Amino acid sequence: MFQRLLFGLSHQKRIDGFARTWQTRAHRLLTANPGAKRAKDALNGTWLGHPLHPALTDVPIGAWTAALVVDLLDRRGTRAGRFASSVALGTGLAGAGLAALSGLADWSDVNRRQRPVGLVHALLNVAAVGAFGGSLWLRLRGSHSAGKALAVGGYTLASAGAFLGGHLVYTLGTQVDRNAWAREVDEFTPVMEQSDLPAGVLTRATLRGEPVLLYREGERIFALADTCAHAGCSLVSGRVEGGVLTCPCHGSAYRLDDGAVVHGPSPYPQPSFELRVRDGQIELRLASPGGRKRRAAFAEAAASPAAGFGSRPPPPAAPPR
Repeated sequence: MFQRLLFGLSHQKRIDGFARTWQTRAHRLLTANPGAKRAKDALNGTWLGHPLHPALTDVPIGAWTAALVVDLLDRRGTRAGRFASSVALGTGLAGAGLAALSGLADWSDVNRRQRPVGLVHALLNVAAVGAFGGSLWLRLRGSHSAGKALAVGGYTLASAGAFLGGHLVYTLGTQVDRNAWAREVDEFTPVMEQSDLPAGVLTRATLRGEPVLLYREGERIFALADTCAHAGCSLVSGRVEGGVLTCPCHGSAYRLDDGAVVHGPSPYPQPSFELRVRDGQIELRLASPGGRKRRAAFAEAAASPAAGFGSRPPPPAAPPR
């Protein structure tokens, strides 16, 4: 039953039409100027390397759960219990504001199937905030019984919203790293002839079944995963400028030399590859995350013809004894 309802929600054209209008407005607002874009990057979690929204939602959910537990245990309505539950409600309301902003930043870039579900998820949480805000207001006016009852209603709405939030992530793949299941390649593996790689052109190759992207700039070659970590778009039709690769779908920007995020909405770095040229063949293996230990781009061609980009020259012969 739940699956049918969720499938119908994902394909509800009337809801999606309304959602598309508001998504467009939200995206314009969050990308209106450089300051807004920086704020959006922060809300997407680009600085964290992980979506920010799930971490922030723990604050209101935890606080509101604490308020309901205190209400349940404090049946006599002691002064300390009423104070504790009111503080928990207020903490949850404050945390909900930041969680909503980060959720809006993520939702402004979701796809058609995710969009209507995200809208209903948001509306349920807005209704929950209204219920918890009303509960706090009633308590402050001395109507504690009514405030407790309204809090139960708010918690029911928040639980329904959380259910849809889980569906967005675990079923529809919202803000999931699209390279999480990519095969790791620890050994240098040939992907293409060096002579087949033109300068200044993003070129796709295959590394043991996984699509990779090569880019040659002068004497340097860069290698990143072709699948954008944010939403799975191919980066081969992206734009390179100033050593930064920009995704053609949602504008996530990554440094060519190590895959680090320059701009969101992706919070995840793009997998980068260590590269060498042997016998005219470009060979790759996975570099460490962010390229901090091994660089994705290798330096100029070595002096020896047998060595390629990034290769070391042969060791000197041992001195005679």
